[in-house]
Amino acid sequence: MGDDDGDKEPGDMGMLELLQPIEGVSIGGETNTDTPVVPPPVVASNKSVVWLHFDPVTLPFGIKKNKCRHCNKLMSVQKKKTTTHLMKHLKEACPMRHKIFSKPLNQAAAFGDASNQTQLTGVVLSKGENSVHTFVFSFDRVKILAAHMVLAHEYPFIIVEHKVFNEFLRAYTPYYKKISRWMVRKEFFSVFDRERERLKGLLDKVSRVSLTTDFWWSGDQKIGYMVITGHFVDKNWTLQKRVLSFVNVPPPHNGPAFAKEVHRVCNIYGINDKVYSITVDNAIANDVCIAILKKDHTLYSNLVLDEKLFHVRCCAHIINLLVRDGLKEIELIVEVVR
Repeated sequence: MGDDDGDKEPGDMGMLELLQPIEGVSIGGETNTDTPVVPPPVVASNKSVVWLHFDPVTLPFGIKKNKCRHCNKLMSVQKKKTTTHLMKHLKEACPMRHKIFSKPLNQAAAFGDASNQTQLTGVVLSKGENSVHTFVFSFDRVKILAAHMVLAHEYPFIIVEHKVFNEFLRAYTPYYKKISRWMVRKEFFSVFDRERERLKGLLDKVSRVSLTTDFWWSGDQKIGYMVITGHFVDKNWTLQKRVLSFVNVPPPHNGPAFAKEVHRVCNIYGINDKVYSITVDNAIANDVCIAILKKDHTLYSNLVLDEKLFHVRCCAHIINLLVRDGLKEIELIVEVVR
């Protein structure tokens, strides 16, 4: 090796640069005071959940990497400090990925006990973004939504125990726990009670409620059902209607039985003194029901126009009767045409 700088090997040049004097550091018993001290850069705190699974490390010659705590793999540091490639490693490449995602990412199970943490955090990629967001997984909310699903689509309770249904939900989120049909059934009644209380609060704010009733037989079950619907105008002057009762009425199916059911529903919702009218079809049992309700002092004392608007006959039922009577007159002609 010659004395010229041009004869120096690249490796020697690197070593010479590393041996340059730095202020405050003694070299050969002398202290350098010429080079100003450069404070270390302030690193912002890492907020992503991936930093519970990676450690920043510095290799020789100042090369920075991110080291996986599970498999010790070194990952590159992106210029924009993004963590998408780190999350991809945890989800697809890390040998311990199944263990990692068996618990929420923000529960550092590999580094200590996380049983006291109640917030579950996972990975959600926003539409059009490659960022990592957090969400709170609530098992109670899952049960409520399962009850709403069964209610809205008229599914059997057993659907939540179907094998493929559970595999589908576990594939969507690793935090899902199996729900039994008894849990959904219990939640079903809880949803009903909450909605009833909400409806009570809504009816407390209105002054008048009009009722409609209907009764019919279920052909296959041989069971009689009665429905009572409330119609009212809310504070925004919007016409609203709500099903107040949908129940099986045991025999006998007569006027007193219908009147008893109407009175029961009015007591539940506290609308005895708010009933404006009741719309029924033209069956004799309904006429008896209306006559009994008129004798109720609570209802009668608040009726308008001397109860003239209380009993409203269903126009659709009247038209239906007219059409049937008309078809009977031409029944023979219809059969010949057919």
